[in-house]
Amino acid sequence: MTATPRRAPVPTPLRPGCSTWPATRRPVWCSSAWDGRIPDDGFLLFSSVPYEDIGVDRARAVLKSHFMARFAAAVLRESHPDLVARMTVRQTVLNWHSRAVEALDR
Repeated sequence: MTATPRRAPVPTPLRPGCSTWPATRRPVWCSSAWDGRIPDDGFLLFSSVPYEDIGVDRARAVLKSHFMARFAAAVLRESHPDLVARMTVRQTVLNWHSRAVEALDR
């Protein structure tokens, strides 16, 4: 029997409840780690933002994707320093017209 993955989305500063995230999501992350749901090889923090037009809209999506990944990683570092060593961060943008995903990781 395989473990069912849990999702604990990290709110951004633009979402309500941002200041209470560590207290409300901590049980999900901790129980996932203790139940063996976060394997030794880690977990993925994935940030993806869609865009419609090349140029300013794509540039905004790139900035937003980088920001969201940095913000979520900072929240996790502050509230769950023991899990950070197992975290892999990936950032992408999605071309809404072609549905092509473009990796931003360097």
